[in-house]
Amino acid sequence: MNQRAEILLVDDREENLLALEAMLRDEDAVLLKARSGREALELLLDHEVALALLDVQMPEMDGFELAELMRGMARTREIPIVFITAGLHDQARVFRGYESGAVDFLFKPLDGHVLASKVRVFLQLFHQKRQLAERVGELETALGERRQALEALRRSEEHFRAIAESLPQLVFEADAQGRPHYFNRRFEEFLGVRPGSLPALGERVPPDDWLRLEASWRQAVLDSAPLECEHRLRRHDGQYRWFITRAFPVCSAGGRVLRWFGTATDIHELKQTQEALHAADRNKDRFLAMLSHELRNPLAPIKNSLFILGQAAPGSPQGRRAQGVIGRQVDQLVRLVEDLLDVTRITQGKIYIRRERLDLNLLLRHVIEDHRPQIERGEIDLEVRLPAAPAFVDGDGTRLAQVVGNLLQNSIKFTSPGGAIRISAQLDPSRGQAAIRVADNGMGIEPTLLPQLFRPFTQADTSLSRTQGGLGLGLALVKGLVELHGGEVSAHSEGLGRGAEFEVRLPLAEAAAARAPVAAAPVHAVPRRVLIIEDNVDAADSLREVLELGGHQVAVAYDGPEGVARARELRPDVVLCDIGLPGMDGYAVARLLRSDPSLEGVHLVALSGYALPADLERAAAAGFERHVAKPPTPEKLAELLAALPAREWRAEEASPA
Repeated sequence: MNQRAEILLVDDREENLLALEAMLRDEDAVLLKARSGREALELLLDHEVALALLDVQMPEMDGFELAELMRGMARTREIPIVFITAGLHDQARVFRGYESGAVDFLFKPLDGHVLASKVRVFLQLFHQKRQLAERVGELETALGERRQALEALRRSEEHFRAIAESLPQLVFEADAQGRPHYFNRRFEEFLGVRPGSLPALGERVPPDDWLRLEASWRQAVLDSAPLECEHRLRRHDGQYRWFITRAFPVCSAGGRVLRWFGTATDIHELKQTQEALHAADRNKDRFLAMLSHELRNPLAPIKNSLFILGQAAPGSPQGRRAQGVIGRQVDQLVRLVEDLLDVTRITQGKIYIRRERLDLNLLLRHVIEDHRPQIERGEIDLEVRLPAAPAFVDGDGTRLAQVVGNLLQNSIKFTSPGGAIRISAQLDPSRGQAAIRVADNGMGIEPTLLPQLFRPFTQADTSLSRTQGGLGLGLALVKGLVELHGGEVSAHSEGLGRGAEFEVRLPLAEAAAARAPVAAAPVHAVPRRVLIIEDNVDAADSLREVLELGGHQVAVAYDGPEGVARARELRPDVVLCDIGLPGMDGYAVARLLRSDPSLEGVHLVALSGYALPADLERAAAAGFERHVAKPPTPEKLAELLAALPAREWRAEEASPA
């Protein structure tokens, strides 16, 4: 008489176990109940379980973790697992369930008839496997029972096929020597072959993957050991998708391999995600290496020049040259930081353009004049072709000048002395666009690099020396800014050594009379009493000296509490306050100063590296009148202080110490 099969029910809630027991009460099986993963493992060590029904969400050890432990133990490796969950029908959770070794995934509330039907199939399969093992063993010792054993094998095969057809994976079966002789319907549909045919998988797997898969399969058959291998497989429409193939030997009671049972699970989306993460990680490493290189480059001449300034006589040619070097290198550092910030703002959708009616001809002439010294130093011929009529667009003049300047700078960088650059603009009324082209006969671009040229951190100069420098952000900025204007940018090159051409297309505006430029009002130095609150001592002291050179009276505090105390003591006209202060940040300082009646009328200016729109709004809410992004230029500070309304000085007010 056959031993009754045992079913393991695992759920941390007693009412769920009782519900499962009620649904399966009529089945000819012993129901083992466990309320945790640990209790389930103890039962598995003492019982031969035919089927495990696992709840997914359990404390300490969830269903996925329990399934992985079962698959890792020889005793429990082949026990069918059905996950039961009350969660949402999440494809990722289902995928993880099958990856953990599940044969089915059921969602609550359960249909008792469906559950009982599925369990009945697995119980039948368990009995059939047990009978098959017994009969195969008898066949080895008694040839007279051969017919009965073969019949049991046939019935078991029918049950196996029924289960295989119900699985979502691609299922196959192979003989003891590893030759496939069965593919389930899903496998046939994926390959696009006739039902019952035996496709040649070697023709559907890329050669490199096939060599690896075939070698792993031969070794598994030789060792009678399970197989697991990732590879690509061509679908009937020609698309290659990534799969993880697993195969397990089905053995007789005596340990002899009778056949192989295998599944192929689609992991294409997971693989693509992994590859994208790896690519992002590689890009991060390249970016950090470039950033380190580009930041270190200006630091050496700055340090050398500071040493020269300390040794050279004031006003000497050496001193003036050192000052020039420091100025140029600091400008380079500022450009690097601004490029990084601009790319971040564009990708986050936090950059704004101020549209006005612009004549592209005038804008291009200004950009060309700004870069003419570089062009002349590089001994490069420049050809300019502009339309006779004005080309009006509605755009941000500063940002469009940045676009053209980046393209021109790029051509200058990769064009050798004696080379040529051509800048042209054309009107295309039929498309309602203006086309700006910057072309050179310089280094050129590899065809493989063109599709990714406008991605951040992409460099045409990938050699170890990287003589041209840069973070590879210029063209990414160009693309982002052009698209913000409703335009498009493209690049073309015949290859290395054959030059490159960049084209920017912008929507034309209706022709309008050009506005005469408004002359900037001269900035008159108005003496102010200024309090600087800044925790960076060098930044605070250097800013004080800049303002004192402009005729202002300046005091400094190096933290928030000291700044509040000095403001109450000195009653300045203007407070320049850093936001990122230790102990008490700039917002708290502003709120305290605004709440003090004795400081009514003091102008509060936020001086910070936090310059996104949300930062400006927060600064205004705290009481700041203005917001200046670091590092401010002396001209910007002079303009700001001149624009602030003057306070009426009182004789009793103290002077800064």
